[in-house]
Amino acid sequence: RDVPASDGGPFPLVLFSHGFASYRTQSTSLTTHLASWGFVVISPDYLERGLRSVLGEPPASPRADATIADEAISLIRSENLSAGGLLEGRVDSTSIYPIGHSAGGGTSLRLLERADVHSVIPMASGYSMLSQLNGSLTLPPGKSIAWIGGVKDGIAAIADIRRGFDYTPGERKLIEISGAGHNNAFTDICEIGEGGVAALALSTGIPIPSSLLALGDNGCKVPPFRDSPDVWPEVRHFVTAELRYRSGLDAQPVGLGDQVLTSFDDIARYRHNP
Repeated sequence: RDVPASDGGPFPLVLFSHGFASYRTQSTSLTTHLASWGFVVISPDYLERGLRSVLGEPPASPRADATIADEAISLIRSENLSAGGLLEGRVDSTSIYPIGHSAGGGTSLRLLERADVHSVIPMASGYSMLSQLNGSLTLPPGKSIAWIGGVKDGIAAIADIRRGFDYTPGERKLIEISGAGHNNAFTDICEIGEGGVAALALSTGIPIPSSLLALGDNGCKVPPFRDSPDVWPEVRHFVTAELRYRSGLDAQPVGLGDQVLTSFDDIARYRHNP
């Protein structure tokens, strides 16, 4: 936290949203990677769906995820204008680039309603038939979505992620990772302790509901899943390349053509337009 801000900029602003029963640092390996590639990354705590709340201690005054995201964006904009502040003049917040995991992917999709959001990247987060039928989540035209999912995900079914791609009216991508479950490719959760946060909870005797254990454990057992460090590179590459293109850091798509498949072993399917 004491590292000074990089010279230069301003740098594009990425908003990362964590999943259900999780916390803001769950995907630090990804967010720090993005920072090294020229982005300012903010990752707020969504306490209403955080681990503490799920275990029975919710915040006194619950707020919508879009409200929390807006507060985080407003704060970073204020810091950018703060004379002598750490981030003075470093943040280009004319556009916001939301990405998110699981429930955080849903947050990212809902933020497409904002005028300053033109593209999002939901990871391990689908578009269910129920959402489609009841209109609780709309995919607006003229905005791009890059859907990334694990073929073996037992929480966010790959069929729902494919449905999201199929019904995206704007520019779109679909990246399916063969060795990925719900957590191992997108978060650091499986690297906690020996076997992930669910295994750690079991070993210490902490009473955790079985549904929560299933959520925290999906993707962590090797085999059938891959070790997280083996599948992080695929996610890092596609998220970084997509963000660099959408933010204008790359004038043309770089590393997003079909030839990229020769560089990775775990990409089961890649569809894109462009």
